[in-house]
Amino acid sequence: TFYTGGLLVSNSQADLCYIGFFSAERGEYNSFSNIRAINCEYGAYIIAGNNAFSNIQFESNRTGMYYGTGVNPGKSSVTGGSINHSLDKGLDINGLTFGQNFYGVQIQVNDIYILNSDAVQFLNCDIGSTVISVTNSTNTNFKQCKFIITPTTFTGLSICLFSSTEWLATPPTGFTDKNEQPLEVLGSVTATAHVTTGGLASQFVKGDGS
Repeated sequence: TFYTGGLLVSNSQADLCYIGFFSAERGEYNSFSNIRAINCEYGAYIIAGNNAFSNIQFESNRTGMYYGTGVNPGKSSVTGGSINHSLDKGLDINGLTFGQNFYGVQIQVNDIYILNSDAVQFLNCDIGSTVISVTNSTNTNFKQCKFIITPTTFTGLSICLFSSTEWLATPPTGFTDKNEQPLEVLGSVTATAHVTTGGLASQFVKGDGS
């Protein structure tokens, strides 16, 4: 299904298509809601900016959602729903220079690739990806996200920003969360760190000489 701009698309399904939902370079200001793509090469293929998706269900596509470079890429959002069981990549984001937001999306049993992009942000998402690759990108932010598994490969871990995340598995080596860092305090207690594992919060206090 092809859309060229300014449409409200709702309650639609794409099955066994090459591209389920497509927004061309100037196909901006579309709103997609309550849509489903299954068994497609691309659930959605977006190279335009200013598009909003809500309550999506993308399942068993080769690539769940592809975002690519156009004349005005990014500045878009995905709110609610799921991108699951993609055969190749769940999210393939390349060249988004004006940001992209994911709010409350389940991204499970597929991989995430972010390349040459700025300000790709995940808020309150459930993430179960064995591969997360963030390359030549800035301001990739995971806030209040729940990680279901430990990625076997996390390229670019050190350049990502994490805040108030929850891990149901062991975080990868080198992981830090800015809200779980040691805090210097006065007195005999020198450092405090909060660690969240499996939904349970623990507090570890280190005193002088211990």
